[in-house]
Amino acid sequence: MYLALLTNVPKNTLTELNEIQNKFLWNNKKCKIKHDTLCNEHKNGGLKNVDINFKVISLKLSWIRRLYDDNHHEWKIIPLNFINNILGKKFIFHSNLCIPSFIMDHFPSFYKDMILLWSKCCSSSPNIPSAIASEYLWYNSYIKIDNKVINFKEFSKKGINYVFNFFDENGRLKIWSDFKFEYNLTDKSSFKWYQILNSMPKSWKKTLADDGGNFRNLLHLDHHLIKNNSILALKKLSPAEIYSLLILLRNNIPTSQKYYKNIFTNVDIEWKDIYLLPRKVTIETKLRIFQYKILNNILYLNKHLFLFRKKDNKFCSYCLTEEETITHIFATCQKTNILWNDLRYHWNNIIHIPALNPQSAIFGFFQVDQQEFLILNHILLLFKYYVYLTRDSNKLSLVALIKSIKKVYLLEKKYLQTMNENLSYLTKNGEN
Repeated sequence: MYLALLTNVPKNTLTELNEIQNKFLWNNKKCKIKHDTLCNEHKNGGLKNVDINFKVISLKLSWIRRLYDDNHHEWKIIPLNFINNILGKKFIFHSNLCIPSFIMDHFPSFYKDMILLWSKCCSSSPNIPSAIASEYLWYNSYIKIDNKVINFKEFSKKGINYVFNFFDENGRLKIWSDFKFEYNLTDKSSFKWYQILNSMPKSWKKTLADDGGNFRNLLHLDHHLIKNNSILALKKLSPAEIYSLLILLRNNIPTSQKYYKNIFTNVDIEWKDIYLLPRKVTIETKLRIFQYKILNNILYLNKHLFLFRKKDNKFCSYCLTEEETITHIFATCQKTNILWNDLRYHWNNIIHIPALNPQSAIFGFFQVDQQEFLILNHILLLFKYYVYLTRDSNKLSLVALIKSIKKVYLLEKKYLQTMNENLSYLTKNGEN
């Protein structure tokens, strides 16, 4: 990683590292979940797997923050001189940077790659008024004339570098006479003023007009990016922050979402809540991974195992009449439903356990009392895990299920007690 910070990493090296990573993750077998999905945050259906390519890119882009920090270093002289002479002294790095290749060819290789990576990987459309008003006009992919980005040096020298320069304090577009007077321009510049106005997206103009000029209190006229509709200053762009932003901008949606949306057409649950639920209800890794396989439709049961020639038939291990799928075995199988209803009856005086349907069996209980939300979903997860593990024996036992639930309960209770004791010890000693 240290070498990746200082040099260009060859593509064949990155390819080899990715292959090693995939072989390790999938035990030399075919990948069952897309790499991009695995790299997502937990709330977006991922496991926060490391994207090696993005790690290398984030390390290289972190040089831009170093370049513009307050510390003086001799190494900054050369790159800053190139940037000031080629792109202008008032140039800033922004979210929609797009510099033509014939200009980029004037930069040394390392800095050329650094700027190109910024342009390629950090593009994000501004949606809020302050971000739109803070957009840098020059080399902006959203502001083009004849499908080419622009850089009017005579405007830049007069201090006209941002979208907000074209709007008054009420968010209305300035007329030419006012604009000309404010920036001491000649009539020769009127055509370029008109070109810039026409090239600005109509949605930007409407957003700023609707804002009524409030954006002027939140302008950010320095190097920045846009993340989650918020302006992120360059000084906050650590390698970790850049990496997080790259994962977010990729916006990879797990393919299993489409599969489940076709089955459950009226899903009124946020996917982030579905993905985070197993992490809220249990600390056991095996249970979290078990539910993760269900949500990604890679929990292979008899229907698929039969196709893989791992099973003699494709029928349910319990009822022996229907194809064994995730939906069937956890929701519609007569035998597993009897077990669930027995469990409901057994604990009826303690807690109200809802009946199962295909959607709740897969995603969890969301339309329940919040005080019982975690415990109900923990019980459901343990029920599904028990049903899955006992498939080979073909026998379902309420006594065995309750025993397994109590065992997990005691283990997690003991773990939490230990964690609380350690926390109390650290707090006590920290105060002393």
